[in-house]
Order: sequence, then C-alpha cells, then structure tokens
Amino acid sequence: MSKKLLYVGIVVAVAIAAYLIYLSLNNGERYIPLAENREQSSNQENQIPVESGTVRREGDNYIYANSEFGFELTFPKTWEGLNPREEKGSTFVKTVYFQVPAVYCSGTPDQKTGTCYVYPIAMTVFTKAQWDIVNQGALKPTYIAEKGEYVFAYGAWQDPAPGMESINFQIPSIASSFRFN
Repeated sequence: MSKKLLYVGIVVAVAIAAYLIYLSLNNGERYIPLAENREQSSNQENQIPVESGTVRREGDNYIYANSEFGFELTFPKTWEGLNPREEKGSTFVKTVYFQVPAVYCSGTPDQKTGTCYVYPIAMTVFTKAQWDIVNQGALKPTYIAEKGEYVFAYGAWQDPAPGMESINFQIPSIASSFRFN
C-alpha cells in the first residue's frame, strides 16, 4: 500500500510541476527582452554559491560541482547566467533545477536576482527504493548513474520556453558530462 501511495505522490508532484511550468510560460503578462534580462544577471562572480554546490567558469564552460553528492556537470557557454536552484522532496532526496535567464519573462522575476528563469534540465537524486518506484511509472527521468545508496537521473523540458526555441542547450552533452568527483 505504501508503494502505491508513494507512486501516486510522485505522479501528483510531476503533474503540479508541469502545470506550474505551463502557467509560468503562458501567463503572458510581462515580457522582458533577453538583453535586459541577461544584463541583470551578468554581475555574477566566478563562483555562485548554492546550498550544496558551486558553479565556476572554465574557459567557455560552466562547471557545476555538487559537494553533497559528489558529482559534476559541464555546461556550454549557451548557459550564460546559470543559476542552480535546489528542492528537497518526499519522493526524491533532492532535485537541482539548472536555470538560465529567460528570453521573455511571463511571470514574477526571482526575488533574489530580479531575473526571470527557465530550467531546461533538472538533476534528481533518489534513494534506490525511491528509484525502484519511480522507474515503474510512465513518467520517469532518464537514468545516469548510481553511487552508494543513491540513483542519479535527469529530466529535460519537452518544449522550449517562448523565444528560446533556437538556442541549443546541448542537454545530451550535459547529461553525458556527469561524473563523480
């Protein structure tokens, strides 16, 4: 019975997240051009602290290093303004949403940075028990690796945000750059 309840919780969480993304992309009340949006976020330092990781620049790439789970991902220069956001959950251990400044802002800008973001990819960490349940569902993230008691998987957006259709975020390349440090 508890596996069914956990599965239902995962499905509900995914549905709510999809609905919130839909609302943020289709609100249409406020649009900020990319140049203005990137200008607001261009004052980043070389390292951006997040709860359990950092982003550093190496040449044209951005390297996200997660200290809590010991992994790294490499992002190409199209990810200028990379701003990871973390979320803890009951059906997963943690999800890191890899955000970039949006071309058009259709919602409320981030209160901390004043920038509107979209996240083309998210990395989720599961326990093996959580993964076994998620892996049985129809909507599941793409498996990347395992380490100890954890399973690492990612999900990418299905449809690009308005104005970002022509940007190649190289999501398969980012996923294949996953490594333990």
